Amino acid sequence: MNYINILIGILSIFAGIMLIKYYQKLKSENKTGGLSFKIQTGGIGAIIIGIGLILRELF
Repeated sequence: MNYINILIGILSIFAGIMLIKYYQKLKSENKTGGLSFKIQTGGIGAIIIGIGLILRELF
């Protein structure tokens, strides 16, 4: 088991959650889409990548 990949996965999940929270803040300030939607999609992608890294190392 490679603990570095698990740590990177946890950090990726944390970064994804922070991006989504930043998106929610941006969305409440100005009601437009565009870049803020891309930020949310990037956050979801980071969470999925983090979960994938952790699952790959555990199984």
